Amino acid sequence: MNTTNDVYLNALDLAPEQRGELVMVLLESLPEDVDPPIQLDPEYESELRRRLEELDSGRAQMHTLEQVMARIRPNM
Repeated sequence: MNTTNDVYLNALDLAPEQRGELVMVLLESLPEDVDPPIQLDPEYESELRRRLEELDSGRAQMHTLEQVMARIRPNM
């Protein structure tokens, strides 16, 4: 397996929060003259950054789909 594939596979093994951080680090590392592969609406990007900061600071926590479903449908 080549090094690039190793990096991809290792990145996919990261926790969701870590993958999100990795995405941001990689996007921010692109030179200014290179367009990122996606263009976000500035308001959406601002909201994403706010939520990441809340996760990083511990003010917010991630929940699995199962946890959310159990909470909204307690009798299932």
